[in-house]
Amino acid sequence: MTTDGVSWHLTSGDHLILEGMVTAFAGEDTAYARMLRRKARHGRIYLAADLPENAARLGSWVTYTVNGVSYGPHRLVEKPETGSDQLSIGGLRGLALLGLLEGSAVVVETDDGCRENITLVKVAPRNATPDTVATQRNVAEVIAFPGRRKQAGVGHWAPEDDPGPSAA
Repeated sequence: MTTDGVSWHLTSGDHLILEGMVTAFAGEDTAYARMLRRKARHGRIYLAADLPENAARLGSWVTYTVNGVSYGPHRLVEKPETGSDQLSIGGLRGLALLGLLEGSAVVVETDDGCRENITLVKVAPRNATPDTVATQRNVAEVIAFPGRRKQAGVGHWAPEDDPGPSAA
């Protein structure tokens, strides 16, 4: 696992869950267990009200990329329930995203030696729904500008307006 320069921002509740998971994975030397221990040891712990709004926490909706391929929105959860819109921190990708800030990236090495570049693109509030998250994302990506209308025959001609012979 490679995490050069990455900071994790965790609520005290999220950190408490990670501590319990560290105990469950004690003695294991897998990519997941190493990331779990590192995140529990080095994460910055905040009261929930003080956590930056753009930090991924349990219950928040995340949109992310893995090696440039987009995923989400998914809700970060401890244990998945039925539904495909959830991403569990019991998996390497979910754990990697927990505590990241929007725009941050982490490179993780899987147990089979593959490297994944995981980038957190967007964090939406815990009370959002998948529909509102998708709508917010699309609205943010599309910017509408009013068209320019020029009235015919109004105004005067200026030499700098002449496109020249190449326009013919």
